[in-house]
Amino acid sequence: MKKLYSGSNGTAFTLRLKLFLLLTLLIISILFSVIVILVITGTFTAGLREAEKDMRMELNHFKNEVGEQFGLVSAHTVAFSKDLSLDIENELALRGSTTATLRNHPELLEALIKSQYDKSLFAMEKAKVSGVFFILNATVNPSLENASDSRTGLYIKNMEPNILSAASEYILILRGFPSVGRQNDVTLHSQWRMEFGIDDAAYFQAPFNAARETALPLSRLYYWSNAITLPGTTEQVMLCSAPLIDSEGNVFGVCGFEVSSMLFKLSHMPGNELSQRAICILSPGSDQELSVSEALVSGGYSIRSFKEQNQILTIRKDQPFYSYRQSDGALYSGLHTPVSLYPDGSAFETEKWTAAVVLPDEDISASVVSLNLKLLSLFFGLLVIGITISFFLSKLFLMPFARGIEIIKSNDYVSRTNVAEIDDLIAFLSAAQANKEPREKEKRLDSLPESVFDEFDKNTKLLSPAERAVFNLYVEGYTAKEITKILCLSINTIKTHNKRIYMKLNVASREELLVYVNMRKEGSRSVITDF
Repeated sequence: MKKLYSGSNGTAFTLRLKLFLLLTLLIISILFSVIVILVITGTFTAGLREAEKDMRMELNHFKNEVGEQFGLVSAHTVAFSKDLSLDIENELALRGSTTATLRNHPELLEALIKSQYDKSLFAMEKAKVSGVFFILNATVNPSLENASDSRTGLYIKNMEPNILSAASEYILILRGFPSVGRQNDVTLHSQWRMEFGIDDAAYFQAPFNAARETALPLSRLYYWSNAITLPGTTEQVMLCSAPLIDSEGNVFGVCGFEVSSMLFKLSHMPGNELSQRAICILSPGSDQELSVSEALVSGGYSIRSFKEQNQILTIRKDQPFYSYRQSDGALYSGLHTPVSLYPDGSAFETEKWTAAVVLPDEDISASVVSLNLKLLSLFFGLLVIGITISFFLSKLFLMPFARGIEIIKSNDYVSRTNVAEIDDLIAFLSAAQANKEPREKEKRLDSLPESVFDEFDKNTKLLSPAERAVFNLYVEGYTAKEITKILCLSINTIKTHNKRIYMKLNVASREELLVYVNMRKEGSRSVITDF
């Protein structure tokens, strides 16, 4: 016997699985397209651009702060030089001496320096710096062996530059006569010395010699030293100094202010937008290298390890940052820009200074990787959500199809799925089934014995006249609705006649009734009389 239906084979995919895979593939394709677009538009390097933006803002802020702070200190230095020069010249005149002969009267130095303590301390507070000093071109004892490199003066230092008070316990005497401290109840610094050593002191030699060799105004003669460590001390400082010039044009010393590494760090901490390991640098140098050992730095990173002696940052141009490599191999990324500490026409305008903001190179990479991981996590989350939605959509979408198949299998053509295409198919199969059933009944009746049809003929005689009228119209092919119009009867009356006709003729429906009739008309059986 021929096998008509064997069900699906083991390798067949269900329609739901195929739809699920199709939706999943569609979602993956969309997400992949989005990733490609993001790669092309540079979104995956957004972390790098964002870091570059924050660093450039920080660099501009740092440069402006340095320019403002050092500009004010420079102005205060020039003003202090003018006032101090005039006071010292007047004080010497009262004592019958001049600045030109100061070196010949060491006995006047102690009283002269004592007289300038209050003015110097007030100038330090006004300038908001960590120290003030003045150096006279004279020494207490010219007969000493190293007298040529020793100069007398006064250096007042504030060990806590964030506390500006003349009465502060943190005000110390670093250089000067001990009597100055006793007179003003100020302690001597632990690294105190009587006089300044000027052998290698550019902060003294540079402005002093420039004033002697040029006729520039005082505002063009101030000088900023590199970050230095004064002999006997441990903290680096930058000193702004200007020459002391009397009314006759004689240069007799220098004076100025100190910006300590502590004050610099307190004044220029990097903003919160950058990593806590960001470093701000003010260094002498150019676009090729920066001298870290001669720079002031601030930041949260381990500055001590960063500022080892004789360290040079070699600069290399990268995108979008510069690369800074220390001689010990440590690598940083950041930005830098020139910063001017002198006005045009200054005796020292050729000296180059650079402001830079750098980060350990791994911090830049970490920020980019962190952002990309967040993006990839987002895409993975969207993929999981998309697959989950695809699973439920495939189930929801194919549910009416599954119901339609169950209806078709059960031959329950009355039920509906509310899906137009499936309901049309059910209606079509229902109609096909309706057309098929009479033919099947006809085939079945054709095999029945003659006595069955004789019984049918006999039963037709049992019909009442009214039932006979309805029966005859059915035989002629009219429908129940048409019969109501012909006989002027209601549909309920026709239904009542139908029930009696079916019962008397022993048939179940109008279709079965017509099968008997048609078989009689075709001559397969004897003709029914009195139709």
